[in-house]
Amino acid sequence: MTAPAVGYDIAAVVPADYTQLARFLAEFGGQGAAVPGGKPFSIPGGGPGPGGTREFWLSRFRLWWDENPAFRPESPRGWMLRRRGEFCGFLANAPSLMLAGGRVLQVFSVSTWMVGPEHRDASLDLLFKQMESCKGTLLFDTTPTELVAAIIENLGFERLPWGGERESFVALRPAACLKARFAGGPFLPDWAWRGAGWLFGKLQGVRLGPGRQSQGLRVEGSKEAGPAFDRLWERTKGLHGLTNVRSGEVLRWHCFADAHVEKKLFSCWAKDEVVGWMIAKVRPRRGLRSLEVVDHWADPSVQGTFEALTSFLVSWARESGHDLLTFGHFSPAFEKALRSAGLLETSLRTRRRYCLVGPGCPVRVSPQASYFTGLQGDYGTSP
Repeated sequence: MTAPAVGYDIAAVVPADYTQLARFLAEFGGQGAAVPGGKPFSIPGGGPGPGGTREFWLSRFRLWWDENPAFRPESPRGWMLRRRGEFCGFLANAPSLMLAGGRVLQVFSVSTWMVGPEHRDASLDLLFKQMESCKGTLLFDTTPTELVAAIIENLGFERLPWGGERESFVALRPAACLKARFAGGPFLPDWAWRGAGWLFGKLQGVRLGPGRQSQGLRVEGSKEAGPAFDRLWERTKGLHGLTNVRSGEVLRWHCFADAHVEKKLFSCWAKDEVVGWMIAKVRPRRGLRSLEVVDHWADPSVQGTFEALTSFLVSWARESGHDLLTFGHFSPAFEKALRSAGLLETSLRTRRRYCLVGPGCPVRVSPQASYFTGLQGDYGTSP
């Protein structure tokens, strides 16, 4: 890796920097980050408004590092780019835990790469610093813009194995979903959208059929992830050669520690044991109130958990005032389950989720042995 550009230095973030760094990010405003030879780009949560206040950034620091069960005191929190002692750029290093061949591995994610446009020639120095620091593990980038994706591909990042480039969905408010989907198209009066929504809802209902009830299983929204979640993880953690750690501690952090990104945990029980669960992330989408399933885990020896969870989520999301429920196709097996359930699906624009396997990393990313989901990298904590 190269040394920082002339006139610049890079310093690792320490807790004493939090206040000044939060002020820098809050004042960054709409500048967007910049990379060499490219246009400015914006990072989720970095612009002006509710997502970019000083308090917001201080909460991110606590979430990424201070409250994160994956963080270790020796882990780099991130790096600040400085010129003559003044902040001019930042890159966060967000840790998480994966189980790789039975061994817990600390991995990291690119997040909040923010450099003022006038300092763009030095912006890649931050990424090079992170790549050097993470050479013994995996480094994810799951929220890059098209411009950043092109850069990291040239640096050796590879696309994560996934199911098809598709997304399954349930239109909970069909008229609203159609209107949002075809916004900017021919003008139609409200009664026409309502009529089209009614027909679409009927078609969707035929495909979904009646809600599937699984004998002996119950599903509920969970406000905690207690010992039963740990027992499920211990029973099933050998299912994949490489996947996220899903202990109760990690689930509590993902679902309940984030004050700015709302996530819901839904659990399926057989008597007193958790046999499966889904995590759904609330996020605006084309003006719709959308609920996106970002993770699913279940004991494969128990039949009907996927169907029970999906049926419950559809009913819960509709009753809770959501307009749209979506599912990423995490793996070929999960894709098959979604199709068997009768969900409609649509093509996605190119999915930009990447991983760099450091030269000293003890594992490799295999499509056959790996299971990645929507919580990979910093996507799960991005507004």
